[in-house]
Amino acid sequence: MEESFYVKSKEKIESFFNSLNKDDKVGIFAHSNCLDGMVSAIFVSEILRQKNIIPEIINFIPYTMEEIRRIEKAAESGRINKIIVLDINLDSLDSDLVKRIEKINFLFVDHHPSAEDFNWSDKIIKAESADCTSWLIYYLGRDLFDKKDIDWLIDPAMIHEFAFNKKEHFDFLKERNKDITEDNINKVGEFESGVLMIKLSSLINYYKDNQIKAYEIIKNKNLKEIEEKNKIVSEEFDRCIEEYKKNAEYYRDAKVYIGILEPRFDINSAVCTKLSVDDVDNTYVILRDSGDEFFKGSIRDHLGKRDVNKICKNAIKGLKDSVAGGHNAAAGFRIRKEDLKDFKENLRKELTESGKD
Repeated sequence: MEESFYVKSKEKIESFFNSLNKDDKVGIFAHSNCLDGMVSAIFVSEILRQKNIIPEIINFIPYTMEEIRRIEKAAESGRINKIIVLDINLDSLDSDLVKRIEKINFLFVDHHPSAEDFNWSDKIIKAESADCTSWLIYYLGRDLFDKKDIDWLIDPAMIHEFAFNKKEHFDFLKERNKDITEDNINKVGEFESGVLMIKLSSLINYYKDNQIKAYEIIKNKNLKEIEEKNKIVSEEFDRCIEEYKKNAEYYRDAKVYIGILEPRFDINSAVCTKLSVDDVDNTYVILRDSGDEFFKGSIRDHLGKRDVNKICKNAIKGLKDSVAGGHNAAAGFRIRKEDLKDFKENLRKELTESGKD
């Protein structure tokens, strides 16, 4: 991004927060079961706290149309008059919703690839993938709050989002973490902030159905509970890795592994990332029964040689009630169970074609 983008975005953030007063009813909506969404919400709540504003709503919402529309319903109910949306790719899911809630005092900060031809307003900060949302709040809002009590969170959040693939972010992390090198940056178990990232992600996954609980634990820096929950989730993580390697189908023409996992915790995304980091020559897909008529899935191509965000969106075309979105190297999707066969076939074709480039 050009420097002018960051200058203008800083002005947007400062203008929004400086316009707030103690009588405003603020709602924070952030990506659920995601360290970046969690940390960005903590950063925003700290900005508000230092302005003596207590958020009326803090919601962590997944990528489903039903949950996304809770944002609009909260505004319509009169509970809130200011909306902050963090790390949620609204424009790819419901661009009309974005246009409707723009009429309210609204700030939208995100780093997912934009929907094509979307008309951005001055209330929206949409950065490149490497500029994770927590970093955007941390950097652009740097003059709005004292970060000393929550500064410990920015490094693991950036590592979680692979922000280090951008040189400036790698240099930032290396300066703050003397145990980070170019050789070990992808081996998160070998340096302190990487280990912390794993532990925080484990806590968030443990409390997948009670994200506010995870929010409070992290915000209060309850390291004992973070350690305890990490031990429990890590055991399940290791089990899932072995199960996937044993049972996943491999399609040689498309260089993709596809498998279904039903873990105790919401760790399929993390498992998929780990598999892809360890095997950069193949793409990995993991599906999970979401408890209704849908499968929820993750897809990874660690080096981003194949744009899995675009590939996944193409693979769901024509499939009823399906959604997909993410980044070049990592994306998520939801499909109806009855469409699994068609989705797999579409995905294989897309991946095979991409391999010819």
